Amino acid sequence: MANQVLIYDGKTWVDRTPQVFDGSTWRAATPLYWDGAEWRTGAPPPREFPSYAGNASSLVSGDVAELPVPADVRTGDLVVSVCAQQGGAALPSPLLAPAGVLPTVYTLRSGVRLLVAVWPWEPSRGATTVWDTAGSTTTAVMNLLYRGGDTASVSLTPVVGITEHLTKPTSSANKEVP
Repeated sequence: MANQVLIYDGKTWVDRTPQVFDGSTWRAATPLYWDGAEWRTGAPPPREFPSYAGNASSLVSGDVAELPVPADVRTGDLVVSVCAQQGGAALPSPLLAPAGVLPTVYTLRSGVRLLVAVWPWEPSRGATTVWDTAGSTTTAVMNLLYRGGDTASVSLTPVVGITEHLTKPTSSANKEVP
C-alpha cells in the first residue's frame, strides 16, 4: 500500500494510513506533487526519444550570460544547458545558477569551449541558467528541455562525442577571373 503509516500502540502495529472520503467510502489518499503545471500522482513513463523545447541566446559579450529554461518546464524534465565560449579563462565552476550543478567542459581543436550541464528540473532549481563568461570574446547559450526521458540512466558526463568540422575560408583574391 502506498504511503502506509504504522504506529506502535504498545502492543501491536496499527495502520494509520491517511484516508480520504471519495463521497461514498474512505480510501487511502493518493500522493500528489506539483510538477510546475499540474498536480500529478507520478512521473510520466520514460520514452526512448523524449520531446524537447529550447531557448537560445544570441552571441553575447560581457561577464555573465543568463538565459531562461523553456517556459513549459515541469518537475522531472531533463534540462541540458550548453554554453559555447571563445577565449577567456577556463573557470573551475562557470555555471553560477542553478547552484550545485557541475558542467563538463569540452575544448575543441579550434579553441572553442563547450560547457554542458545536465540536471533533472525541479522548482528549487529556478527558471534560468547563469554562466560566468568573464574574459570570453563571444559566448552563446542554449537550454534544451527533454520531457519523458529516462533520467535514471543519465551519467555525470552524458555527452557521447563531439565532432568539430572546420572549413577553410575562401578568399576572393584566390579566385580566377575568366
